[in-house]
Amino acid sequence: MKIFAFFPFLLLVFMTITAFGSAKQTTVTDLPKAITNYLDTHFSGIQIAYIEVDRNPSGKEYDVHLMDGTELEFDSKHAIEDISSKTALPASVIPKTISEYVEKQYPQTFILEWSKEGRNRQEVKLSNGLELIFDLHGKFIRIDD
Repeated sequence: MKIFAFFPFLLLVFMTITAFGSAKQTTVTDLPKAITNYLDTHFSGIQIAYIEVDRNPSGKEYDVHLMDGTELEFDSKHAIEDISSKTALPASVIPKTISEYVEKQYPQTFILEWSKEGRNRQEVKLSNGLELIFDLHGKFIRIDD
């Protein structure tokens, strides 16, 4: 009998996980203004292929996929968290101290990915496969293994 009393609770947990864990496609007109401004500033002229909205307890997160293969992830506050591309990322999306470090230390490469890792780190992936870790101020910490 106890199992039947527990069933409604399990059903509620399952429904909550399903509601918050699912991704839903949306349209450009449904994007928050901060995200459209970011795209217009740094990726002007590149069409959006599709947009996914992930719902979680802290709000909606947006994954924007561009026609050139670039993927961008925005957090629930509409701040950029991750950018990846098959070609060099625009210099305007990389913090200046990081781009200067990469240009000086790895002049034959370019940055394919940038991400904010947690509250205190940034990571970039270079065209030669190296992944570099920086603090939030752009100070080099180490090469990621």
